[in-house]
Amino acid sequence: MLATLMTHLRENARTRRAPSALATTNTIICELRHAGRRPTMMQVQRLALIAHGWSLALADAPIFADRIVVYGDTAAVPEIHSSLHRHGSDEIDGFARHPDLPAFDHPEDTDPERLGIIREVVRSYGGFTAYRLGAILRRALPDRGNGDTITREELAAAFDAMARSVRPD
Repeated sequence: MLATLMTHLRENARTRRAPSALATTNTIICELRHAGRRPTMMQVQRLALIAHGWSLALADAPIFADRIVVYGDTAAVPEIHSSLHRHGSDEIDGFARHPDLPAFDHPEDTDPERLGIIREVVRSYGGFTAYRLGAILRRALPDRGNGDTITREELAAAFDAMARSVRPD
């Protein structure tokens, strides 16, 4: 199933524009809730980065269009952080909201290919703690300075290298 999704993503990557990271965020929150989990902001942030990385590495297609910035020893998407920071380290009891429209939840991503990737990431990593997800990202991401942006190419290469380390050639 994942191979079929990757093929479709590769074919359509050049003609579609990726949505906001907030759509990805709310899709992840919904998928985690359907699985009976109550995520924290850091879990959702890291699952979004993992989904984005796998999609770039395997299908050359972004899950979201927003930038990724290095903060300390990890990375984050500023739009996700600003939309969920009100939850702190507590479980998320709502959804990501656009800062200019705080009374409205941002809609979920309904694209079938991106939704398939997100569901696979939630199925595979959704039970991990934020700390464990952070460790995965620290191993995968390039070593950069605080505040630097990680490019799509760097993220794709990092996840491609991670995929090669776990599958035989």
